[in-house]
Amino acid sequence: MLARGSIQDEGSLWYVIDLERARAGSILARRERDSGKLVPARQSNRPLSPPDRSRLERIAGRIWSNPAALPTNMATDVVWDLWLFDGGDVRHEGGPGTPDGLAADLEAMAARLTAPEASGQ
Repeated sequence: MLARGSIQDEGSLWYVIDLERARAGSILARRERDSGKLVPARQSNRPLSPPDRSRLERIAGRIWSNPAALPTNMATDVVWDLWLFDGGDVRHEGGPGTPDGLAADLEAMAARLTAPEASGQ
C-alpha cells in the first residue's frame, strides 16, 4: 500500500496492490468542507496481468531485501507512506516530499495500472 497526501488540500491518494489476489486499486479521498469527513472522490480496482504482477513482485522483493531507508524527493506540503505486508511482517517507509527510487517505481506502476484510461473509462 502506498499513500500520498497534501497538507494544503487535505486530500490523499492511496494505492493498494494485492499480489495474492492479483488486483490493483486506488482511492482518491478528499475532505468534505461541511462535515470534515474524508470521502472517496474516485476509486478503481482492476486485475493485474501476469507480467505486471511479476514486475510488482520483483520491485517488492527488492524493497524487502534492501536494508537502507528508501529515498525521498524533498518537496513542501506533501508526504508519502509505503507499507509492505508479508504475513505478519511489515515494512513501513515514508517521509516528507515524494517517494524516490524503488518506491517511486512502485507508485508509477500503480498509477498506470489504476488510471481511468487503463480500463477504457
